[in-house]
Amino acid sequence: MFTKYINKTCDLHALVLLAACYLPGIFAAYIQLVRGTKYLEFPGWLDNWLKMRKQLGIFMLLSASIHACFYVLLFSPHYSRLKIPSPSLNPQEWDWVKRMSVIGPAIDLDLRDNIYLGAGVSAYCFAVILGVTSLPSVSASLTWKELRMIQSWLGWLCLLLATTHCAVNGWSNIFTFHHCVFLGSEQWALMLPVLTILLKIPLLVPWKDSRLSQIRQGKVFTLN
Repeated sequence: MFTKYINKTCDLHALVLLAACYLPGIFAAYIQLVRGTKYLEFPGWLDNWLKMRKQLGIFMLLSASIHACFYVLLFSPHYSRLKIPSPSLNPQEWDWVKRMSVIGPAIDLDLRDNIYLGAGVSAYCFAVILGVTSLPSVSASLTWKELRMIQSWLGWLCLLLATTHCAVNGWSNIFTFHHCVFLGSEQWALMLPVLTILLKIPLLVPWKDSRLSQIRQGKVFTLN
C-alpha cells in the first residue's frame, strides 16, 4: 500500500513539475507579443520562475525515475477470474449454488493499456534525454539550434505524452458525477498541463509564431 501511494504521488508530481517548466515560457511569449519587444524586463515573479526551470526539471526527472522504478516493481499481468461450483459433501456431486472464484488465464492488454504504457515509457525516455542535454558538458557540445530543438520540441512532446499517460489512467473517472464535483488525483494533476497546452496552441498560429520569432531575433514592433 505504501509503495502504491508513493508511486502515484511521484507520477503526478513529475507531471505538474514538467508543466511548470514550460508554463513561464508561455507567459513570457504573450508578454513579448503584447509589448512588441524583447528588451523590456519581465515582472520579477516571472523572471524568477524562468530562472528556476532547470531546478524544476531536475526534480521532475527524479520523481519520474522513482515512479518508473516503482511501476516496474509493482507491475504484474492481469488474470481473469472464473466462477466454478464448489465441492459438496457427496464426492460425485458439485454445489452449483455456492461457487468459488479461481484465477483464470492472463488477460491481454487492450488498446487503452497499450496507450497508457506506451505514452508513459516514451515520455520518460524523452525526459531522460532532456535531463542529459541540460548538463553543461553535453549542452556545450551542441549548437544553439540543436539545443533549442531538443529542449523545446522534444520537451513539448514529452509533456503531451505524459499528459496522455495520466489522462488515460484516470479516464474512467472523468465523466463520473462524483469525480466531476470532487476531482480525483489525476484530474487535479491534469489542470496545469492542460492549461499549458491550451495556452500554447494560439502561439502556433503561423503569423503569431512568425511575429514572436522576429521579436526574439531583436525586431521591435511599436504599438500604434
